[in-house]
Amino acid sequence: MVGIPMANGHRPAGLMELLHPALATAPRPDREALSYDLDPAFTAIVRLHADVDEHCATASTLGPEREGAGIVIDENGLILTVGHIIVEARDVTISILGRTEPVVGEAIAYDHESGLGMVRAVEDLDLAPMALGSARTLVAGDPVVVSGYGGYSQAIAANVVARQEFAGSWEYMLDNAVFTTPLHPYWGGAALIGPDGALAGVGSLYLEEPLGEDGDSRPGNMFVPIDELFPIFDDMVSTGRVSRTPRPWVGVHVTEAENRLYVTGVTSDGPGDRAGFKPADAILSVEGVPVDNLPDMYRALWAAGEAGAEVRYTVLREDDVITLRVTSGDRYAFLDLPQRH
Repeated sequence: MVGIPMANGHRPAGLMELLHPALATAPRPDREALSYDLDPAFTAIVRLHADVDEHCATASTLGPEREGAGIVIDENGLILTVGHIIVEARDVTISILGRTEPVVGEAIAYDHESGLGMVRAVEDLDLAPMALGSARTLVAGDPVVVSGYGGYSQAIAANVVARQEFAGSWEYMLDNAVFTTPLHPYWGGAALIGPDGALAGVGSLYLEEPLGEDGDSRPGNMFVPIDELFPIFDDMVSTGRVSRTPRPWVGVHVTEAENRLYVTGVTSDGPGDRAGFKPADAILSVEGVPVDNLPDMYRALWAAGEAGAEVRYTVLREDDVITLRVTSGDRYAFLDLPQRH
């Protein structure tokens, strides 16, 4: 599913109140056919609204105003969501089903490798958390429920259509993502509820899955498996960032087209920008390893060492083959992450 059309979940405030045509026509969960009660799950799903300063690195790509869902996962107001909603957020508000007044929240953690983020409410939410399950046993064909904030009207009956590697243009890759159909139009931070009624994943993307040789496609969603959270949970809660050796980051957005990798964007003043990358450059190799797909490119990049390593790219620019040497960086050093309180 590398290189397929996709989008993230940020959106202006208020649109989650509307009934999107894709949501209006999607099948609803059959309460009687489920082995668990859906209502407690719905009450654990909240709405997050995040405001990001215009000067922040992610404001130009993700927007300064973001909205999506989050899932309460403990008794103390800890909320799990997808990271792109809250990364670099200075102000977060939490809306709760059935209540008129929002609650103030604090973005406390972001992990780029998993794609997950965390918010902590600054006051008691008085909400029962959603039980954490696993996506390990989910396979194509399994029935699931996908729900955003808003109760039954925001829930759809879906099916897993694939479990496989996913690579995104923003130097991101998951080994075993969960792909579902039909599309939930408010996917950012949505809850993927497994057959046991527990949280199996967190909504990350909209995408279209190619089906068959005729090239037909149908819209669906990609979810980060909840299993990605467990090894990093303690670090996320205690420090806001996982204590692992940082991967080399280049700050170059790349997409696949016609069996070649093309640069579509370059982070201003990032390592790739300083090294001279330009949009429309075709990447031919990384550290001497030929690459024609995103997973291979990332593996070659991350094998070059840790953040700070020099990485050699061979690039086709118009009719010239050139070499660019990039002094990689630590992605987090380029983010304006709020200080933990």
